[in-house]
Formats: sequence, structure tokens, C-alpha cells
Amino acid sequence: MCAADDRHQIMLAAGRTSCGLVNRALGYEVVRKVDVKPGDATNLQITPDPSALTVTASEPGRSGRRHAPRRHADDGMAVPIGVHESSSTYRGGERRFNVTIGAKPFTLNVDF
Repeated sequence: MCAADDRHQIMLAAGRTSCGLVNRALGYEVVRKVDVKPGDATNLQITPDPSALTVTASEPGRSGRRHAPRRHADDGMAVPIGVHESSSTYRGGERRFNVTIGAKPFTLNVDF
């Protein structure tokens, strides 16, 4: 694994190398090949694939969709990994949540 310094830079020897990057909090891991030229800086852009967010609620929300008795779900919405705000509306009320979406699919269960 390659360790970044406080400037988020990784010092590597010149040449072609593989660098493993890990974000344990998000459960994300990737290996990239990097060609480093002597004395040059090389930028590496990492764009993770989206994860899936499923929201279930004890009552139908604004969409009015029902998938099971007394529950509804919005299944597998593609969302970027990271921290997001989610809200659910029911009978004029609203609940807001901050959720951390990692590499593995995430389910948010909302009880009204």
C-alpha cells in the first residue's frame, strides 16, 4: 500500500509501479498502475463506481409506492460513495438523515 503525507501526496521511485489505495471508513479499495518520471509529479484521479442506497419506510412516503404490507422501498438507487443527506416525507412530516454510503450497498430504514 502507498501512504500519503499531510499534503495527500505519495512519494514513489521513478518507473512503473502499482499503488493500492484504501479508504477503510467507506470500505473502498483500488489498485492503480502509475508511471512516474524522474523529478515529475503525476496526478492520479480516483473516481469510485457508485454504490446502491435502498430506503425503506414504515409507511408509504411521497411516492406512495407499496412493496410490502405497511412498508415501502426505493430499491438500489445509484449514489456516489461518501456522506449524503437523505430525507423522507410522510403526512406533512419530514425526517432527515446524514448517511455514509460505502462501497457496499446501504439500506436506510425509516420508521414514522
